[in-house]
Amino acid sequence: MVSRIETGGALRQRDPRVRDRAYLGWIKDLPCVSCAAQGFTRFGVHAAHVKVGFPEAGWRAFGHAEKSHDRQATPLCADCHQYGPDAQHRNRNGDERAWWERRKVYPPAFCEALRGAYESGEPGSWVVRRAARGEFPFPA
Repeated sequence: MVSRIETGGALRQRDPRVRDRAYLGWIKDLPCVSCAAQGFTRFGVHAAHVKVGFPEAGWRAFGHAEKSHDRQATPLCADCHQYGPDAQHRNRNGDERAWWERRKVYPPAFCEALRGAYESGEPGSWVVRRAARGEFPFPA
């Protein structure tokens, strides 16, 4: 989202994207959380950025031309992320929140747990297993 033009004509983003290449690399070594929630394991994932807003968790929605912060990335295989018939970015009615609800994974809690595992040196695969067991439900 662009808020204003700075001196010199450069555009300034209202909420500049926070990047972390090492974290995204760590995410790409994990199994797909969507596949895990459906009962099977698939590796070779993308670091898929969650674009839908969760205002109750302080997450704003991101537009088509921008990516969310890297700390809001999740491990999704190519089919679940972009290419499958019910992929995150191709889902029914374009409703990403409903896509996550069908998997019973609340992205803000899941991403917070992933980041905690990353920062403490714990295996992220444990966090994916917890998500598959429904340990990151949507708030009531």
